[in-house]
Amino acid sequence: MPQPLRVTELTSLSGPPLMGRWILPLMLLLWVASFWPYDDFVASNGSPYLADYAQFYVAGAKVLDGDFATLYDNADNQRCMLEVLPSLEPGFSLPFRYPPHVAVILAPLAMFSYPVAATLFAFISVATYVAVLIVLRRELAVLRNVPLGAYLAMAAGFPLVLETLIGGQLSIFGLASVVGAACLLRRNHPISAGVVLGLLCYKPNVALLMGLGCCLRYPKAILGGLV
Repeated sequence: MPQPLRVTELTSLSGPPLMGRWILPLMLLLWVASFWPYDDFVASNGSPYLADYAQFYVAGAKVLDGDFATLYDNADNQRCMLEVLPSLEPGFSLPFRYPPHVAVILAPLAMFSYPVAATLFAFISVATYVAVLIVLRRELAVLRNVPLGAYLAMAAGFPLVLETLIGGQLSIFGLASVVGAACLLRRNHPISAGVVLGLLCYKPNVALLMGLGCCLRYPKAILGGLV
C-alpha cells in the first residue's frame, strides 16, 4: 500500500510549482486572446468581460436607480445588459438569482462604467485571495514548511481559482468567509466565527451546509451566524 507523502517530500517536488508557473500565464494568454480584435468587451464565445459579474453590475445599477421591482425580471435584466454591452448576442442571459443584499453591496461599483467596475471587482477578488493565502500560510504549519516560491506558484496556478477570478464569480469571498471562520474556531471564538460564516448567506445553499456542520461541532457559532 503506497505511503502518503511527507511534508519534506512535498516540498521537494518540482512538478506542482513548475505546473503553476505555466498555468497562470497560459490561462491569462488564452483569456486575453479570446477578446480579439479588442473592439469591445465581449469574448469570441459570446460571454462578456468577467462574464458572471455582468449580472451583479445590472443588479447594482437597479439598486442605484431604486428599481427593486425588476431585480429578478430576467427579460428586463437581459435588456439592461444589452444596453451596457451592445455587442452581446441578443439571446445572452444571466439571471440574477442571489439575495437582494448582494445587489445592495455591489451597487457602488455600478456607479462606474462596466469595464471599470469589472476591473475593480477583479482587483478586489485578487486582493481577497492574496489575504486568504497569507492567513492559510500563517495558520497551517504544513504550508509554512512549503517553500514560498512553490506555495505561490501552486496558488497562482490553481485552475479552479483562476476560472473563478476570470469568470467574475463570488466564490473567492465564500472561501475567505470559511477560512476566517475556521481561524476563529481554532481560537475558540465560535460566535465571532458564526458572524464571519454568516457572510456566506449570499449563497444560502452553501450557508445551510456550513451551518449544519457547525450545529454538530460548534453550536454557539449559529448564534453569530444569525447576527
